[in-house]
Amino acid sequence: MWDYHVQLTTSTTALLLRSPGKWWRLNVNSYEVAKLERPKAERSENRLFLPPHRSGDSGQSTNIFIENRLDKPLGFFWIGTDGSERRYGTIMPGETREQHTYVDHVWMLKSDNGRHLGCFASRADDHLVIDDDAISDIRRESDRRGDRRRGGGQPPNSSNESPDRKWTAFVRDHNLWIRNGDEEKQLSTDGSQENSHGHRSGSSPDVRWSSNSNYVVAFQTKVVPDRAVYIIDSSPSDQLQPKLESYPYRKPGDELPTQTVHLFSLSDIQEIPVSHQLFDNQWSLGFHGWSDSGDRFYLHYNERGHRTIRVLEVTAADGAVRIIIDETSETFIHYSDAGKSVFEDLSSDEILWKKTKGSELFFSVLSINSSDPFSAPFDAASLAERPR
Repeated sequence: MWDYHVQLTTSTTALLLRSPGKWWRLNVNSYEVAKLERPKAERSENRLFLPPHRSGDSGQSTNIFIENRLDKPLGFFWIGTDGSERRYGTIMPGETREQHTYVDHVWMLKSDNGRHLGCFASRADDHLVIDDDAISDIRRESDRRGDRRRGGGQPPNSSNESPDRKWTAFVRDHNLWIRNGDEEKQLSTDGSQENSHGHRSGSSPDVRWSSNSNYVVAFQTKVVPDRAVYIIDSSPSDQLQPKLESYPYRKPGDELPTQTVHLFSLSDIQEIPVSHQLFDNQWSLGFHGWSDSGDRFYLHYNERGHRTIRVLEVTAADGAVRIIIDETSETFIHYSDAGKSVFEDLSSDEILWKKTKGSELFFSVLSINSSDPFSAPFDAASLAERPR
């Protein structure tokens, strides 16, 4: 059975029909169908960048092609709108991968040992060539991961170095350390190969510094084996014979990678306990940034099963966790499509929260200082006048 996708074009008399690896243009007046060639491959110089940042929210669906002209396999990862990583298998040398995605969604390529090779933001009907020239020509961008600006402040610092440049975080034996010149201090003692304080992809620490350098948040990731699902491509685009392919897919009940949040005070080099009770059954846990004052930070929690989405505030002084947004559904919350759910800061104390339930679209302007944040009514006219 053919799986066709219909895509609108800029013309009012034509539609674009897509099936895996093939395109046709349908004239809606004459019903004539013309076969189209695959989008032209684009050599990827200046398309790849590091470090990774969150995917955008364009909402425009598309299929892209990634052609691996290297002599080594490429790990293929999607960067979610919350900054989390999801593995989408491996692109072998000489292979061209077709992937459904959305315009402005960010994809990351990694080496066998987990080294970040580069990221790119998807374009409509993209075809990228990944070769030695592309890998050697990486744009270095400011790290926007977790960028939720409050009151026009700067993006939260997610580099290894503290904003005041006094301390540098690093991982030793899977534990978190900080260094100032020759002085080194160990912050954690519970790290292991299966539960490391380094990024999921390697040995660099997964940390977020407060803007005043008084605190650092560290994520400890529990690693679990990937499970693979196998499919047969009966009509692959690059050969006549069917091809066996696999992709990672966790089944209900399978163990998931989970993140533990650790908060450290740099004034006395002590950990401040953070309760995980409100985010203990994770599908994903994203970091939304520090407040400008550096006295609190924000998390985005997607519960396994997708029936609960929460935005949480954590107070740095005592590690207290407070719910700002608590979205629930008896079935599931459609979080994965761009534009279905939006969290955006409007000012130092207000958030725009957009969601869909069924076929209905809802907007709320929420005060993060209110004990009843959903009490603020939405007014499109007044929203346009709010500071951005």
